[in-house]
Amino acid sequence: MRPWRLITPLVLLAVLLGGADLGIRHWATNQVAARSRQATGAASASASISGFPFLYETLVQGQVHGITVHLTDVPAGPLVLQKVDVDMLGIHFDKSRLYHQRKLRLTGMDQATASVLLSAVELSTVTGRQITVSGSQLILTVAGRAVPADAAISGGHTLVVRAGGVTVFSDDLSRSPLVPPCSMSLQIVPAGVQATCTMTPVPPSVLAAVSS
Repeated sequence: MRPWRLITPLVLLAVLLGGADLGIRHWATNQVAARSRQATGAASASASISGFPFLYETLVQGQVHGITVHLTDVPAGPLVLQKVDVDMLGIHFDKSRLYHQRKLRLTGMDQATASVLLSAVELSTVTGRQITVSGSQLILTVAGRAVPADAAISGGHTLVVRAGGVTVFSDDLSRSPLVPPCSMSLQIVPAGVQATCTMTPVPPSVLAAVSS
């Protein structure tokens, strides 16, 4: 058989494998997004999975390079977190359950980084005072007067907002399954305050929140 006669079958095989790879990846991302939304009560959820080829990683190695989950309007106690983004690396899962039950059950994760956005609008709602952002500073309006406010993390994951030396707000940001108690860093951003933490090892609650 001449080599050129193999081109069409090989191209067809490549197309079929590529289509299967995209199809399984799409199914897996939908599974992760749906489970994350269900576990957290978020208003919306989306996910993406990195790594190629996906078929080889899942069917042969039982792992994928990374998963990113994006959530909006996530209930967290008295708060609603406007955005929660979780980047997960080194994902291991149960191949048997994937084969036989079409369920994506994560069994391990090397590292996860969670980023939480609490908007100035939400802070205003929960404090009953107008809070805005000016540059890298929170501004609290009291009796028509603008007062600079400080934001900090206490005890690893509790957000504390103070103005004039008085605490006007304090609450735990780690009330969502995808944001367990961890050591957070805080940054003032144009929309409000953003807290970020990296988890190693990753708590079981995070694995459960994205597993089907």
